[in-house]
Amino acid sequence: MAYHIISSGYNWILYLIFSGVMYMAMALVAKPRRHVMTALPISVRDSYVITGSYLDQALKVYVNYGVRRDNLVRARGIMLFGGLISGLLGIGGGPINMLALYWAAELPIKVASATSNLIVGVTAATSGTLYWFFGYIQPFMAMASVIGIVIGANVSTRILPRARGSTIKILLLSIFSYLAYRMLLSGLRRVVFSYCQ
Repeated sequence: MAYHIISSGYNWILYLIFSGVMYMAMALVAKPRRHVMTALPISVRDSYVITGSYLDQALKVYVNYGVRRDNLVRARGIMLFGGLISGLLGIGGGPINMLALYWAAELPIKVASATSNLIVGVTAATSGTLYWFFGYIQPFMAMASVIGIVIGANVSTRILPRARGSTIKILLLSIFSYLAYRMLLSGLRRVVFSYCQ
């Protein structure tokens, strides 16, 4: 789809769609949510299809969480859309995964963030092979980017366990707003440029 859309000169549509999705994701991720911090009763635990816990080093407590079946189904639908956007734009899987994991599946922000990082690698590897085949990847830029990405990933994985969930949410919303603004601007510029020709 990306190859045919870009070849036809309609890639501005992708930028506008992504910008709209990002603004929607920001609104949903910004909603406050509380998670259980005590042991889940057996009767409650049985209603979840996925359960887990982690030590929140910032709050000094164990956080227990669970994902219900209906939330998992809703999250899968959003993930499908996230994979489609990621494949079309080469970016977008991460923020939409966050929307699916945090808002739809109701995972804690730290668990959602870490899980999203793993999933982004899968979506990038999948679409990367096709982009390589179509000749859209610049190998030298990719190699140079790897250095910064590895350093940034190592730093962030050390910071994440010690940071508060509210701090992570503010950081994510800042990145989301920047991406949404840049994509909206790029899309509008391309629309104007295509009509002026």
